[in-house]
Amino acid sequence: SRQGVAVNQSDPKLWKIRADAAFSAKDFSLAADSYKKTAELDRGDKGALKALGKSLIELKRYEQALGAYEQVIALDPHDSEAWQLKATALEWLERHEDALTAVREAVHWNQTSQELRMMEASILTRLDRGDEALAAYDAALRVSKDNIAALRGKKEVLKTQKRHDEVIAVADLILALTPKDKEALVDKGSAALLMKRPHDALTAFNRALDIDKDDLDTLELKKNALKELDDQEAVVHVCDRILDLSPKNKHAHADRAGALEKLGRNVEALKSYEEALELDPRDIFTLNRKGLLQLGTGKPAQAAEAFDYAIRLDPNQPFVLNNRGRAFLELRRTEEALSDFRKAIKILPNVSEFHVNEGRALATQGRFEDSIQSFNE
Repeated sequence: SRQGVAVNQSDPKLWKIRADAAFSAKDFSLAADSYKKTAELDRGDKGALKALGKSLIELKRYEQALGAYEQVIALDPHDSEAWQLKATALEWLERHEDALTAVREAVHWNQTSQELRMMEASILTRLDRGDEALAAYDAALRVSKDNIAALRGKKEVLKTQKRHDEVIAVADLILALTPKDKEALVDKGSAALLMKRPHDALTAFNRALDIDKDDLDTLELKKNALKELDDQEAVVHVCDRILDLSPKNKHAHADRAGALEKLGRNVEALKSYEEALELDPRDIFTLNRKGLLQLGTGKPAQAAEAFDYAIRLDPNQPFVLNNRGRAFLELRRTEEALSDFRKAIKILPNVSEFHVNEGRALATQGRFEDSIQSFNE
């Protein structure tokens, strides 16, 4: 091609051959120069201008690419592909509204194109215009109801809109076409879980784990479904599996502890809480849970230490203050208990338990009239 161009520099066909060869070899700079020369020699060559734009896109020269596509549109305003390419350049320039206008013009001239409808839907999603994006995906699906990409895109928009029942319906359509689509199974299970249908969620998560048994995210979701079902033995089993794969997962240690506590296996539960706290000593939730376990097993002094540390981390935790007050009350440190209950009430005045505990502390001090007032509150 170089020899041909050297012999006859005014032949656009030779420049086009040279440009195509350069593009295939990924020499986009040479390709752009050669397509540009082709277009200069043959001003009606839309193909050369489109290829010039594609070369410039590869070179990240988006404004120049846009100019090339606009030249094509000037030659043929009905060229759907040129409008699509213009939309692509505008997307790279983050001019999303202009890109939407361009792709809709492309759709106008080619209304049966699934690809254009998908592009329109994608831009609308970026513009946070979910209902219009759904309409575009539906238009693509009217052309082909088995368009997996359109179904997946529609599912993602429905997820952002929290339309959980429709997410499940679309996931089922995807699974009818591709039964081992793990993402569809996980999304179906997650939507079912949000709709308080833990049995359905568990079925979906188990199917996803049949595809990839070591997927930590799915195991976490399965754990949440089992917690909703109050199947504590199964929660312990899943936590053990998570910890096999990720030994430093503090949430798995804490959830394992909570399940063991509900099963009455308090020694094991305490050990799991301590393992969680080794990973994150500043976890107020776990400190509180550990303290409650110790309080419930007749160890108020140790419980008070756990609550005390949590309060030093954040003094404005009303439930932790209330729990430390309960521990102090058992230790007969009534003034400190009363102080904690009142601090908790100041932060959250409408929690009846705090007032009841204040009344208990006042009654312990023999202040019965004051305690009756607290009980009434």
